[in-house]
Amino acid sequence: MVLSTQSLLLAVGLGAGALPVAATINWVMKDGIGQLGGVAFASLINSRFDSDPKRWRFVAAVAQDAAMLLEALTPLVPHLFLPMAAVANVGKNVSWLTASATKASIHLSFATSGNLADLTAKSGSQSTVASTIGTGVGISIAALVVGDAGPVVLFPTLLSMSALHLLCLQRSLRAVQLRTLNRQRTEIVARHFIGDQILESESDCNHSRAPTVISPPRASIEEVFVGSSCTYLMRGYDRTAMLEPAFVEGFDLSRVAFSVNCDERDRMLRRLKKDRYAILYVDSADGNLVVPMSKRSSIETSRAFLALVLCGDASPEDLIKARLEAAYIRKATPKDAENFVAHHGDAFCDLLASAGWEMENAFADDSGYRVVLTP
Repeated sequence: MVLSTQSLLLAVGLGAGALPVAATINWVMKDGIGQLGGVAFASLINSRFDSDPKRWRFVAAVAQDAAMLLEALTPLVPHLFLPMAAVANVGKNVSWLTASATKASIHLSFATSGNLADLTAKSGSQSTVASTIGTGVGISIAALVVGDAGPVVLFPTLLSMSALHLLCLQRSLRAVQLRTLNRQRTEIVARHFIGDQILESESDCNHSRAPTVISPPRASIEEVFVGSSCTYLMRGYDRTAMLEPAFVEGFDLSRVAFSVNCDERDRMLRRLKKDRYAILYVDSADGNLVVPMSKRSSIETSRAFLALVLCGDASPEDLIKARLEAAYIRKATPKDAENFVAHHGDAFCDLLASAGWEMENAFADDSGYRVVLTP
């Protein structure tokens, strides 16, 4: 790559000697740093690409646009070419890896007839046509941004095209109807289910209607992947709670010190043995003190959160029931949550399957907080 890049620079008339060698080294270094940055980012995110492909696809677009804007700024500070170009290349590689990782889930959501290969081929053809058209438009605009007036025209053009790009992507992602159950989609479905059950229990009608859950197309309308002020895009679902208190899937008992009395410890062990999961109410302002659910109203929600602990052999259905219980705690009465899931948890899972939701995987990065119970 070094030798071929140097040959290309010589071919365009850069000349012989130390100059093309230095230019080649700078060029290759920025590419190498960018590739390493992209690999590090993919390693950091790991399985969360499948959990929230819409959000990460939008992150890819933002990273790409930011990288191109940074590259456009390099002529203003040529002495900072290498660090700026390297950071921009990190953004490009993050964008490429993230877009590639999320593409499979998005394509799969459209392949309703098992025609994934055909759909992927047509997607590639559309991308090639769009790229060719974009290149032609870019060449036309490039003729307008030369000379002294270049920066005056360049930056408003880049910003406006970037805004148009992100707007189009947001609208297109709205059409994606994912059938997998991640944290957000499960809570959207659970809240509707809980609301229907509450209304049914309060109704005086003798003939109550059969319970239902909303379908993937209906849930996609309510799904958030950017959020107000881009909060969801930057921090994800856990810290942009749709309800209070926040529900954190992953209270790693081996890494986080917490205080719990004997009654709460016994309750946690009982739930782990019986239901294969336990939900703790933690007051983070008091040394991660585990508080009984009955005292939830006496604690400010901004200081407390719900934490999930899973047994090592917990199934996807167990995780879905845990999310249902957490949604009930956050929406209704905490003391009734366990009984609610005991009566409606199995029906909820059956209804999810019949509504078209994928039940084999309930995405969660749960490897760090599964516990093994000793006899």
